[in-house]
Amino acid sequence: MVTSPGPGDGKSTIISNISVTLAQTGKRIVVIDGDMRRPTMHKRFNLQTKEPGVSNFLAEPTTTVGQVLHKTAVEGVFVIPGGPIPPNPAELLGSPRMKVLIEQLKEQFDIVLVDSPPVLVVADSAIIAAQVDGAIAVVDGLKTRSSSLKAALDTLRNTQVNIVGVVINKLKRVRFGYGYNYPYYYDYYYYSYYYSYYAAEEGAKTNGHTPAYRKPLDWTRDLLAGKPKNPN
Repeated sequence: MVTSPGPGDGKSTIISNISVTLAQTGKRIVVIDGDMRRPTMHKRFNLQTKEPGVSNFLAEPTTTVGQVLHKTAVEGVFVIPGGPIPPNPAELLGSPRMKVLIEQLKEQFDIVLVDSPPVLVVADSAIIAAQVDGAIAVVDGLKTRSSSLKAALDTLRNTQVNIVGVVINKLKRVRFGYGYNYPYYYDYYYYSYYYSYYAAEEGAKTNGHTPAYRKPLDWTRDLLAGKPKNPN
């Protein structure tokens, strides 16, 4: 599953990009729109409709996987949209039918991706996390507070899900290099040196850079390890 601490972090964009990238390697991918309160996968893949979808399958025992599976314009990528917005998304996601849906899709596809609601907004994401193999958290590198990320990761850990990693979204490339006039390999080398330098010299300042520039790298690494160092 792909989720985020709060809304607007870009999780739906990230999961769309992940699905396309994986499909380009020859994998068969299916994306489940588990965010039934604000479904967006049908829009991102330019589907004509969001119905029938997840809510139809979960609420109607006679509905089959084939009836809710939609082929996209991207070769190898299929989507199960959110369907009609139900009055009880959390109850449906926690029903045995959700597990049936995931298990049947695992037999047909190489990778099953689930777009989840934000962790700190509703309980839906924790319910989904308890039924999947791993979770990826997407954060806004410029706006998400480390306390929010910590709370989200703690919630996911309570479900016993394997936290695969964190995607730091919406960062400008110029923040990790001298600018756009230098070749890519130079920026990459500088980025690697910069990260290693601060990993060894905690709190150091050099070349005009302050701890604010190392913050997205530092607090993500620390929080994944369960040892936050910066409460801000």
